[in-house]
Amino acid sequence: MRYATHAVRHALIWVRLAAVHGEHAAPYVQHAACALGLAPLPVRHAATHVPQPAPAMWHATIALRHAAIAMRHAPLTVRHATALVRHAAMPMRHAATVVRHATRPVRHTTIPTEDTL
Repeated sequence: MRYATHAVRHALIWVRLAAVHGEHAAPYVQHAACALGLAPLPVRHAATHVPQPAPAMWHATIALRHAAIAMRHAPLTVRHATALVRHAAMPMRHAATVVRHATRPVRHTTIPTEDTL
């Protein structure tokens, strides 16, 4: 999960650079999409063990595909691609948080009995 979080942070740096460079932002948005492209593997691996991140990962993947399509029409849609990369980063962060919480040891565990059910 650290790897996925690092990739998202790295992508957001590229997105910020893209926002600063305006018309010449296309390469920066491409770098952001590439950085996020590295993140799905650990998240997918985590999703096999924890079911909750799967929808978030699916949404992130769709947003990344849209960003890649928008990049083909750059520089006209650089702003749109930047927004989509940002949108992709949000569910990835959520997936990382869910996995982090799911993999922590539970401190106060009660075993359900017939009385508590």
